[in-house]
Amino acid sequence: MSKIISVGENAQIQATPITDDAFLPFGKLIDVVLSGERTDRADGIEHHQSNPTFHFSTIGIAPSPLPLSITMMERHEFSSQSFLPLDAARYLLCVAKNDSDGWPIITSLRAFIVPKGVGITYRTGVWHHPMIALDAPASFAIMMWYGDKPNEEFVDLSRPVAISAN
Repeated sequence: MSKIISVGENAQIQATPITDDAFLPFGKLIDVVLSGERTDRADGIEHHQSNPTFHFSTIGIAPSPLPLSITMMERHEFSSQSFLPLDAARYLLCVAKNDSDGWPIITSLRAFIVPKGVGITYRTGVWHHPMIALDAPASFAIMMWYGDKPNEEFVDLSRPVAISAN
């Protein structure tokens, strides 16, 4: 489904450091263990389709310095989506809540700076911008579910939204 979401003039968002509480409406943080301990992180991993197939992929991302602008968002209506940093310094993520029809509410848009060693799981249906590496190239493992219905939706923003940090 394709849609253009209306954005007011001069839309600007200040990125803030991510915290468990601030990110909770959108998902969960995953502390990446680097010292030989095993931790199970299935909390928040979910799917809502029949015949689900687990999908595991990796991605490399070139860095983009702040300030920057975003022009689109995406969501996975039937699956959570997890990103585990394989080799990443700080990175930026942008998320928004849904309106009653399921479209992103741009006035709810939040931008978070995620430190090295922290992964994330987006809740099912959360609108987000693709991951943005900040300081250096980054690579991530991505985990989600696919099923018998299309699981990716994209929207274009009518105007760019500027993201900056202190």
